[in-house]
Amino acid sequence: SNKERYIYMKIITETGLRKLIRTVIKEEAGGKHSGDYKEIWWSGIKKLPSDGPSHVTGNYWVNNNALKDLVGAPSVVDGDFNAHKNMLTSFKGIEKTVIKGGLEVSGNNIKNLKGLPKKIGKGISLSENPLTSLKGLPSTVNGDLELNETKIKSLEGAPKIVNGSFLAMDCKSLKSLKGIPKVIKGHFYIEGAPIKVTEEEVRALCKVGGRVETAWGKRTLDPDSMRGSTRGGASTM
Repeated sequence: SNKERYIYMKIITETGLRKLIRTVIKEEAGGKHSGDYKEIWWSGIKKLPSDGPSHVTGNYWVNNNALKDLVGAPSVVDGDFNAHKNMLTSFKGIEKTVIKGGLEVSGNNIKNLKGLPKKIGKGISLSENPLTSLKGLPSTVNGDLELNETKIKSLEGAPKIVNGSFLAMDCKSLKSLKGIPKVIKGHFYIEGAPIKVTEEEVRALCKVGGRVETAWGKRTLDPDSMRGSTRGGASTM
C-alpha cells in the first residue's frame, strides 16, 4: 500500500541521513572527528582510545592517568597538549604530532628527548622526569622551558632562544652553565642546583629580560608568576 511504501521510504531516508551525519563527522578532520578531549584527565586509563580524534581544535588533556605511551593521540592539536603525571618513558605516539600550543609532559619517566615533537608552538614542560640530556630540544622555544627536578648535568642542548622563562630548579646534578641559551626573554631560575654562580655571571653569558635567581632566598614572585602560566593546561606555553 502507499502507507507501507511511505513508512519504508521514511526508514530508508532516516537511516541514510544518520549514516551521512556519521560520515561527515568522522571525515571532518582527516578520517576522525575533531573535538576537545579534556574529559580524559584523571580517568586512570592505560591506553588512549584507538578511535580518538586526529585533529583537536582546542586543548588535549590526558594528564593524571596511567598512560605508558601516547599511541592514539591526535596528529594535530590546535591548543595545548597536557600529559602531566602518567607513566610515559618516551614520546611514542606523538613524534610527528603538530602542537600549536604548549607541551606538558612533566611528572613522567622520560630519560631522553628522542622523538620529541618538532612542531611545538609555545612552551615545553619536562620537569620531574629523570632526564639527563637536553639534546633534541628545538633551537627556539616560544614560551617557558621547564626543567625542574631533572637529572641534567649541564645546559648543553638547550635552545638558543627562549621566548619565555627558563626554569631549572632543584636539578641536583646540574654543575655547569655550559649550553645556556643566548637569549631568555623571561626569567632565569636555577635555585637548588649545586652550582655557584652569580647573577652577573649569568647575564654575561645570556641576555635575560627578567629576573635571575641562582640561590634560594626571599622571593617577590609567586610560583605562577615565575613560570608564566603552565600547569593548568600548559598554556605557558
